[in-house]
Amino acid sequence: ASAQSVDLNIVLPKEMTGRAGSAGGSPDRVGWQTGGARLGRHRVLKALVNLGIVAAAGNLFAPPAEAEGRCEKEAVDLIRQQCQPMIQAVRRGGGQFLYRGSVGPQDGDCPFQRVNEVPDLLDETTYGKQGASYFALMEKWLIGRKSPIRPSNAHIGVADAREAGLWGQACSCWPVGHFDYLWLEESRLIYDSRWEQRQPLWSDAQTVNFISEETRINSKMENGLSKQHEIMFRAEVYWLVPAAYDVLLRKALHL
Repeated sequence: ASAQSVDLNIVLPKEMTGRAGSAGGSPDRVGWQTGGARLGRHRVLKALVNLGIVAAAGNLFAPPAEAEGRCEKEAVDLIRQQCQPMIQAVRRGGGQFLYRGSVGPQDGDCPFQRVNEVPDLLDETTYGKQGASYFALMEKWLIGRKSPIRPSNAHIGVADAREAGLWGQACSCWPVGHFDYLWLEESRLIYDSRWEQRQPLWSDAQTVNFISEETRINSKMENGLSKQHEIMFRAEVYWLVPAAYDVLLRKALHL
């Protein structure tokens, strides 16, 4: 079967195919709410890429969407109303969007998704054992600073659609309402697996020193966007919009 005709209920666990509200909440008016993060987001998306259900990095973009349907128009209106802090940050950042890799909508569903994924940065299935240890050190440092954002309550996006495509279908990301964020001043990636190859390996103290020197909390997100850095953000709910809709979204949001 083609990617478009695969029945996700056959190839995926039940937790990933329920509609919004299946865990006790109310269904969203537009879009889907995913439960796949509970299974280890990196593992799930890697499996979907291998199955051909989610585009790999070399085949990220569908042809630009040229027309809006009813669900798209409704979703754009809601994004305009609900996501002004992010819209303003994108505007200050020269129009650079923040992206995440996503499972994406099922065939026939609204491509604009309103999601509430489970944070997984402390999960070894996301960045491996070394990555989980790194984020645990960051967590402890941020708690000490009484930061509202930390790995246990946040997600990572990147201001580069192709980089996001390594994790699934590249989708622009729009936190609803106020959100907290952090990014690293010099390092484009918040965690880079190549750091594990340092010789000699950094001690915990050296890692914490790096985190303390590099981390910018709720400060100048537009700089991180314009430099195409990864950005960690904390939001209760956010919209994901496939990159094929970037042009339409820019026009509708005047970006």
